[in-house]
Amino acid sequence: MRTVSQILLEDHGMAVNAGGKGPCPFCGHATFNLKHDNSLGKCFHPSCGRHVTAGHQNGRYQDSLARILDGLYQDAHRELLALPPGQKNALNYSQDERGVHPTVIADAMIGCLPAAYDLMPHCQPVLDEAEKAVDALRQKKRGRPTKELVQAEERLQKLKDSVQKLVDCLAHRAGWLCFFIPMQPTDRWHCVCVSPMKNTSPPSSRGSRACSAANSSRPVPAIKL
Repeated sequence: MRTVSQILLEDHGMAVNAGGKGPCPFCGHATFNLKHDNSLGKCFHPSCGRHVTAGHQNGRYQDSLARILDGLYQDAHRELLALPPGQKNALNYSQDERGVHPTVIADAMIGCLPAAYDLMPHCQPVLDEAEKAVDALRQKKRGRPTKELVQAEERLQKLKDSVQKLVDCLAHRAGWLCFFIPMQPTDRWHCVCVSPMKNTSPPSSRGSRACSAANSSRPVPAIKL
């Protein structure tokens, strides 16, 4: 798995060391900071806020899922920060009831699921790439399937299953808090949804299935991707 420094250097031609600061590969402002363990880099410019996580751009199966979650995070984070003050919503729940400082919220990998949210614009390009890879291997050689083809077909099916799992996790949860947790040193992710109710307990990353009822105030167990 590539570190964030490696991704910046190999994909964007930018040299930024772990724990350092440099230009953002997306907006160009000199506001891109890397964690000391080289697992996460984030732009702190008000007009950007995008991030890079270790390994998420190198094209492997888990990285493809990370690309989907990255898009979901960007959408949910913007939604959270844009919520109006003085109303019962995820932002005011975090600030007023949980006492989280606004700066921490702005910098954290959390968000709020928008109403009528459609995840497929982030999923479809990844699914299309996986299907093209399978088709290319099928056309490359006829006859008995090769080991490479079998593995590509298995990856495609796992990707489809994980996308459906994530879609089911997010269904009927508009307005819920979402926590995005890269699991280092692996390239797996956890996505945790929490209802912004007064009696909501802190989220746990130990679960593996999104199975809570939509009207429950308890956290949906973490969905592993």
